[in-house]
Amino acid sequence: MISLNQFRVLLAPLSFRLKTPAGLCSNDHCVRRLQLLMQMSTNSADKPLPKLFMFTKPQCGLCEEAKEVLKPYQHRFHFEEVNILLPENKEWFEKYRYEIPVFHFEGEFLMKYCVNTKVLETALKEYETFPL
Repeated sequence: MISLNQFRVLLAPLSFRLKTPAGLCSNDHCVRRLQLLMQMSTNSADKPLPKLFMFTKPQCGLCEEAKEVLKPYQHRFHFEEVNILLPENKEWFEKYRYEIPVFHFEGEFLMKYCVNTKVLETALKEYETFPL
């Protein structure tokens, strides 16, 4: 059995042929059906979840509030807390000690102080629709 991503790769050349006048099929219905199949394969279950890191420290009230706001989205990313007070996180302490919570999405700064759901939703949609 092939993965959905492999299926999409196999269909890509057919999509081009179907859309051309000299292609296999000039029927718009055929083209639309193929586009839907390719779209389904783009949202493949074999794509890993993105990583969302929250830089925090113990007894951070804003961090607890942020985690509550994130709950409806938690099925769409892998969440990890980074305690900036640990010795191995000294670099993050120097950078973010007065700004927590700070969020990184896929290794890049995303937002700080609170969860901006519009910013989060945009990042998730871009990640989910970007091909592997």
